[in-house]
Amino acid sequence: MLGAAAGCIVFRSHSIDVAAQEDLWIGPVTVVVPAILRSPDRWIHVSSGRVVSIEDSPPEGVSTIWSGGFVLPGLIDLHVHFSPRIVPGSADDFARLFLLHGVTTVREAGSIDGAAFWIRDQVEAGKMAGPRIFSCGSMLDGDPQLQVFARVVRDATDAEKAVASLVDEGADCIKVYENLSPDSLAAIADSASKSGLPVIGHVPRSGSIADGRIDEVQHVTGILPRPLEASVANPEWLTELARRFREVDDAAIEAYVQTSADQGIRHTPTLVSFLRDSEQAAYDVNRESDAAQLLPRYWRDVLWNADLDERFRGLTPDTWDALRESLERRQEIVKLLHDAGVPILTGTDTPNPFVVPGAGLHDELRLLVAAGLTTEDAWVAATHAAGRALGTDGLGLIESGAPADLLWFSEDPTVDLESLGALNGVMADGRVYPIGELRQASEERRHQFESTVYDRLSSMIVRMGAAIVR
Repeated sequence: MLGAAAGCIVFRSHSIDVAAQEDLWIGPVTVVVPAILRSPDRWIHVSSGRVVSIEDSPPEGVSTIWSGGFVLPGLIDLHVHFSPRIVPGSADDFARLFLLHGVTTVREAGSIDGAAFWIRDQVEAGKMAGPRIFSCGSMLDGDPQLQVFARVVRDATDAEKAVASLVDEGADCIKVYENLSPDSLAAIADSASKSGLPVIGHVPRSGSIADGRIDEVQHVTGILPRPLEASVANPEWLTELARRFREVDDAAIEAYVQTSADQGIRHTPTLVSFLRDSEQAAYDVNRESDAAQLLPRYWRDVLWNADLDERFRGLTPDTWDALRESLERRQEIVKLLHDAGVPILTGTDTPNPFVVPGAGLHDELRLLVAAGLTTEDAWVAATHAAGRALGTDGLGLIESGAPADLLWFSEDPTVDLESLGALNGVMADGRVYPIGELRQASEERRHQFESTVYDRLSSMIVRMGAAIVR
């Protein structure tokens, strides 16, 4: 009993206090809804977690906040994965870091142990400060499944049962994976449609994007001219994937873009995850980055350690070049998709190596701009375009009835992404979190996880868990 109690004390995270949902007036500010609205000297009335109205002036005697500057919708990350609850303090860490970087909504694209459902319930009940959470629950894959935590779907009967089970668990979407057969994918899509849930994920190796069964494609999958010989579970997969992207010709890209446009398929490319993979050759540099220090040492020294990851062992200079070139190729494809009117959305695949919660989305915005989108286009992808994909009225907008997920900047980040660093305040579901308090909480947490006892115990636990999975 004493040992368990001591463990709880050691691993207890420094959670930030949950702010109250108050009746507030924000202003005077410039209200910016990317590509839709830019209105100076306005007041935003917020109550009970919703935007009530945008006015020229407030009534006398009301509570006001955030005078001056720019107010934008909160950022949305459509591809995250929460750590299993056994990982010490990770729920609070992720929730706080999302808010620290202005990410007020996330969607978990495949769950390891259903932790996101628990975190979602805690946030919605006002017991934990964090972003609005959507989750697909367990991902669905064929036999054999390529991730140990995926549910196996072998046929239409399995598909119907799996979707029904996820609906009962409270899933907001259905995530599909690499090894599904065409028949299983079709049955999953039909069952999901009947339940009103979108299908997102990888285009299976045995299928094609033209099959039209996936509403939102992740990672620019489904474009290779022939299936990969290695699976995701194979250490050779990353090497083969990078090299095979060199084979993708202009005709294949044109067909991919046209199919996406014709069928109304959305794309969440998660460019930052491929950037970080290509940078694992500089692992020793990445582990010292400011963003990496925001999480306990076991992330950078165990879970993200290139020397412990079979995918990165012994890679040749040619393979590292191929990884960098495949990212550039993906960026070219993203620009062509965007130019064709295909919705491009923001996702990060955090916590892939060195994709830090919240910080990764800032990097994704920069990569979209580097691909040729305008800064405002990137903001559209991260706000109301992503909100539409989630099917929640007003999410990613600032209008009457919209969720009160708002960011306050002293400089306009739709003009220059460097102004992401000018974030002064975050409102999540009508709850106000000054950026100074979020930074202080992160610094206090850092002092905790740098302590000798925490560092040694947490690293030991995570090493044991990683060894089992690997």
